[in-house]
Amino acid sequence: MQDMTIAFLFPGQGAQKPGMGEPWVEHESWELVEEASEAAGRDVAHLLLHADADELTQTRNSQLATYVLSSVVLDAVEMLGLEPVAVAGHSLGEYTAIT
Repeated sequence: MQDMTIAFLFPGQGAQKPGMGEPWVEHESWELVEEASEAAGRDVAHLLLHADADELTQTRNSQLATYVLSSVVLDAVEMLGLEPVAVAGHSLGEYTAIT
């Protein structure tokens, strides 16, 4: 097998869309959504699954939803054993990259 160089690039605010968490609900990494909800005192699952575009576009919602879902995806990728040689993020995505 060939060596691969992998970099992770995380999205910023504006990448959110209604229902964006749906493909991840059954994945074991979804537990991070529950942890984030508890830490933030907010229903993050609602934002990722049921919020409409108007609700999701509000900065306080879009940033939380985007960060948490990026963290879910990162966790899932790490479970596969993939490790990046570099990470980067656009705007809000910088926080996920730092994580």
